[in-house]
Amino acid sequence: MKGILQSAFCILICVLAGCPKPPAPKPAVPVPRPALPTAALSIKDAVAHVELASKDPDRMQGLMFRSNMAQDSGMLFVFEDQDYRSFWMKNTWIPLSIAFLDSAGVIINILEMSPEDTTSRYLSARPAKYALEMNSGWFQQHSLRPGDTVHGLPQRTRQPLQSAQRKTTFLDLSEPVNILHCLYPCPNCFWSLYCCSV
Repeated sequence: MKGILQSAFCILICVLAGCPKPPAPKPAVPVPRPALPTAALSIKDAVAHVELASKDPDRMQGLMFRSNMAQDSGMLFVFEDQDYRSFWMKNTWIPLSIAFLDSAGVIINILEMSPEDTTSRYLSARPAKYALEMNSGWFQQHSLRPGDTVHGLPQRTRQPLQSAQRKTTFLDLSEPVNILHCLYPCPNCFWSLYCCSV
């Protein structure tokens, strides 16, 4: 009984004192990034001046936090491979149109995207290597549709993995070797050892 009275008393004090409300969520803040490389793309008679998002951080930020975009401007998302693509409009304040393109630059499908729509996913109809985001209605204004070809696309392929920075040599067992000098299993086969000189 005593616990109930104490709880009721605390609630009454809070109501009378006017407990502070929890703080409002902070709005998303743009993350500054260096200027992206640009390119001019042509599709029929239309020219699009685009920023190139070819690295993961640039593709992830995309056109977020922008309040406007110049006419005939946009962003081209360049991927290493051709695969199904999915986009959303989190923290994107302007309405956009997106065209998914195959590796030859042929438009697969075009979709209209609503600002701040975090519930919808905008998907490529087939595997795509590129995605071109422009101001809403841009493709329709220029009478562009699936099957049209975009020219001037940068080519990007998977980069081979970089080798280690230090010089690596295999052990020559015909000569005496200081066995304690940096021995590691060979990455290509499990029965050999190699020595990396520091």
